[in-house]
Amino acid sequence: MRCLYIVNENISEGEISRALFYLVLRRMQMSAHSIVLTLSPVAAVLWTYFLFGAAPTDQQIWGGCGVIIGVFIVTLIQPVKRAQKEKEKLT
Repeated sequence: MRCLYIVNENISEGEISRALFYLVLRRMQMSAHSIVLTLSPVAAVLWTYFLFGAAPTDQQIWGGCGVIIGVFIVTLIQPVKRAQKEKEKLT
């Protein structure tokens, strides 16, 4: 228990999450990073359900579905646009 107290006293959760955020920024492409950030509210609702058993509201479910569908559409469109740009460069 004492070890946990020392960690909480010296390192806050915000500092850990910020360090991980900057680490990920260096290693991921910004386009992929923005998609992951878009999914973070959906992940938060899922974590809340699994950790605390708090069921999401209808509004949260519909919003999460909208976010997931949007991310799915964007991830399908990006490779197509990239291929079109490469084809235009060749001609």
